[in-house]
Amino acid sequence: MFEISSIYSLWWMLPVIILSIALSALLYFKNSKEEFSNWVNFLLASFRFIVFSVLGFLLLSPLLISWQTKVEKAKIIIVTDDSKSMTLWGEQDKLKEYNNSILEKLNKGFSEKFDIINYSFGNKIKIITEENTYSNLRTDINGAIKSISEKYKYNNIGAIVFLSDGIYNVGNNPIYSIKYSKFPVYTLGFGDTIMHHDIAIEKVLVNKTVYIKNKFPMEVSISAKMLKGKKSKLIVTSNGKIIHTNVLNFDSNNDFLKHRFFIKEKKSGFKTYKIYIQEIDNERNILNNIARVNVEVLGSKKKVLLLYTSPHPDIAALQHSIKKSDEYELEISNVYKFKKDIKDYSLIIMHQIPDNNVRSVSIINKMKIEGIPALWILGAKSGIHFFNAMKVGISIESKKQSFIESTSIVNTDFAEFVIPKKLANQISFYPPLYSPYGRYKTYNSIRTIFYQQIGSVATKYPQVCISENSGKRSAFILGEGIWRWRMYDFMENNSHINFDSFILKLIRYVSIQKNIKRFDVQHKAQYKEFDDVVFNAQFYNASYEALNNVVIDLVISNQDSNKYNFSFSNDGQLYSVLAGRLPRGEYTYKAQVKYNNKNFIKRGKFYVDAVELEGTNLLANHDLLRKMALKSNAKFYISDNYKYLIDDINNREDIVNIETQTLEYKDIINYPIIMILLILIMSVEWFIRKQMGSY
Repeated sequence: MFEISSIYSLWWMLPVIILSIALSALLYFKNSKEEFSNWVNFLLASFRFIVFSVLGFLLLSPLLISWQTKVEKAKIIIVTDDSKSMTLWGEQDKLKEYNNSILEKLNKGFSEKFDIINYSFGNKIKIITEENTYSNLRTDINGAIKSISEKYKYNNIGAIVFLSDGIYNVGNNPIYSIKYSKFPVYTLGFGDTIMHHDIAIEKVLVNKTVYIKNKFPMEVSISAKMLKGKKSKLIVTSNGKIIHTNVLNFDSNNDFLKHRFFIKEKKSGFKTYKIYIQEIDNERNILNNIARVNVEVLGSKKKVLLLYTSPHPDIAALQHSIKKSDEYELEISNVYKFKKDIKDYSLIIMHQIPDNNVRSVSIINKMKIEGIPALWILGAKSGIHFFNAMKVGISIESKKQSFIESTSIVNTDFAEFVIPKKLANQISFYPPLYSPYGRYKTYNSIRTIFYQQIGSVATKYPQVCISENSGKRSAFILGEGIWRWRMYDFMENNSHINFDSFILKLIRYVSIQKNIKRFDVQHKAQYKEFDDVVFNAQFYNASYEALNNVVIDLVISNQDSNKYNFSFSNDGQLYSVLAGRLPRGEYTYKAQVKYNNKNFIKRGKFYVDAVELEGTNLLANHDLLRKMALKSNAKFYISDNYKYLIDDINNREDIVNIETQTLEYKDIINYPIIMILLILIMSVEWFIRKQMGSY
């Protein structure tokens, strides 16, 4: 159905018609030169009347209004669990074929009545473009449901059909998200729901970084099902050698054990430990009997020396913070009683040193000669004139040595390391430090972390800062009283974690001496099987200016001597390679760049850890799938009963097509048929006039 409208009143057509009649009559009935018969004049005048009337009508900008009807069929979204647990519980090839055949039959059963959209998911959800392989290493059911619900919340979705074994190992429980779904979620259960004899390593806890000759703990969590009164054995190996064993006794059919033991390594490097439990007779799943962990064994802890001139609460605060980390070994000494060789230390903390005694300057000179980095803390007993004479990047000019309370203002532009968020937000409320009063001068190497606020006056004088000069780093706390900061942190946050973290970041920054290399390659020491292996690189010329126009090649080799070749790409700032996901194992690499007829080579290694999340638990959780269906006003079916699911959805009266009608406005002048008709009429008129001997 349609109607005609115009932006002007259609009453204007009356004068248009009258004018058209007048012009046509004037042309053919009042023109004595034309000697046509009356019927010819009438015919030609009619043609001209039609042309004039149509042109006049088009000048009124007429619109053709029509109703357009659109039918949106209801959609059925089929979501299939494509994780390994869907086939690991039996003969994998047969189960793959069975699972895919059920999916095919569901599509066929819904195709006549509904539009069908197919998704598969593991850790992430995606449109199915090929047959499912059931190879995903992680399962996030909640993520799949949330993604579908969000994407199609404004579409005509009849139902979601969810094919899964109900086992998830990533994300939250889907029950909490399913209640927000706007459409029913039918679940089709796969997998084995019968509990069998099974031992599983649930978790292995161990520090990723340990130190040579130090004992470190490893804790193994073990679950045992249907094994009451049985025994097994836990065995830990490294480089093929057994380093620990323990007999496991199971007292119930649903037992859970934790076994904690200590390991001591005599050599540094990466160590791989294999933890496995001897299988029990008739145990169906032995994939979860084995776990591997990698540990980096460092040569030794970094030794930190804290020197002071007199006891102070700051020393205890620093001591507690540094002991929170296994990375450092702290030694505290009075500067005048210290007799050891300072070469043995990676960092020296100078609390109110130098003082006003010239004897403290001698150890500072030794420290400078050895290039040992320092954290300087100034206080009331510091000798400011001696400190200025050291030329460490900061000088404080005053006629008379004096001190004043200063509160803190965070420097929002500081980027050398991340300040703990809570500390950065609260630092302006922390108790003041007792800082040297005077005019501060700083060199360009100084990077301020906190500025001083004296009373209500915000200054640009540093209170806490760092510096770097020729690769050597230093840090400065220009005031005493940081012990109050630690107490305030506990008072506000019920822990010392923010203060301790900040002190450790400050110490870590200073103790890591920057060693600029012309060719540098960065990568993680360990990856998971589901991680993308990424390399970054930088190359400098002899003046240490970054170059972005060189070709950097990378060769990665696995334990079987198979090689993978890559070339670094450059984004204008950094070279990078995305090597993708690699199978578990140890890998070595060789990165090479040729510049000015010289080869620069970087070698190293990394590890890809196995991920056995899918093999840890193979007991299908149909109870979860049943609850998901009930929460969304749908039903649960086992996979063999897929036909009942098809019938149930096809017979639901509330799943209907949506018919929408919209008004469509079109300018009549845009229809080409009108132009064709006008040209045709005028051509016929011209032809008749020609045949009658006129022009």
